[in-house]
Amino acid sequence: MNFVIDESLQSWIYRCLYSYGQSDFSAVVGCNGFWNKRPFFPKGINFRNKAIPDKKLVEFLKLSGFCAKKADPFENPIKYVVEANYILQGQSRSLSKKGQLAIAYCSSCIKESIESIGFGYFKADWLYGEGCKIHGSDLSILSAANRTNALKQLRFVLCGLDIDSEQNSKKNTEFLTRQESASSAYYVMPCILDEFFKVASSPISGCFPGSHYVRFYHPNGKKKELSKYELNFHYLDFQSKYREEFVMFLEKRAEIINHKYGINEVNSFSEKLIKKRGVNCSKCSVWAKTDYCPIKPIQIVNLDSDLNWYARNPCDFASEYSCV
Repeated sequence: MNFVIDESLQSWIYRCLYSYGQSDFSAVVGCNGFWNKRPFFPKGINFRNKAIPDKKLVEFLKLSGFCAKKADPFENPIKYVVEANYILQGQSRSLSKKGQLAIAYCSSCIKESIESIGFGYFKADWLYGEGCKIHGSDLSILSAANRTNALKQLRFVLCGLDIDSEQNSKKNTEFLTRQESASSAYYVMPCILDEFFKVASSPISGCFPGSHYVRFYHPNGKKKELSKYELNFHYLDFQSKYREEFVMFLEKRAEIINHKYGINEVNSFSEKLIKKRGVNCSKCSVWAKTDYCPIKPIQIVNLDSDLNWYARNPCDFASEYSCV
């Protein structure tokens, strides 16, 4: 079952579960009668999402507050893929989990939808509680105190039936807050950050002018151990203060690659990454220590599960030990 282009993720999952004859809706409706803020397709549901084009899927998820990219050049640029997989690949259910978002709707829109496409649905705009943009009216809100009553009211509403006015109010309602999605021209990888620290903190590298390196040392001469955020700050600071020298550093020590990836499709998206020049990402031995490099190295999995590592390429390993 496909989604309607302006439908909310919660509504789509609810309709899928209902059409599959499911009786457990805890993945989308909380025990308190609210929408779950992070709904998902539960395990055991044979959901065929492979036919949905990646770009169409991501644009749809963005409407419900998911898959918003950040402009921070030190963030993982494909983190939203993990978020999409969380929704689509099936998670364990939690019957006692409370929902966070009020179930708001415009009854006129639902009746018009039934007349035009044969069924009703909840729009993504209603998750933000901003009123109906089509009819210029306030939204009605389900006032069910628990999941059972909410599911009963959902069936009535989606059939185009009116609910008594006393049920259309709810105190302390919560809605989503709109977030702007942005992207950076380039994303800085951990390997080039480590190379920058190595060069910038060296008094003999000659890459940057003056005694800049002293900021990386304690008064007793011991080199500082910088946090990720401190290193990010110095990287941007040097980039701003020593423009020409920084460009020369990047030309000698860095390279830009076009990393392609996808969700259901192959290479449907791409991002430009700045990494250390000459480093083979498939053999990276420090990938597991980082939290935002999108290029996962090739992993060797041994019969003994305690002996997994990322340092060796399987092709090199097989050639060395005559496994092929």
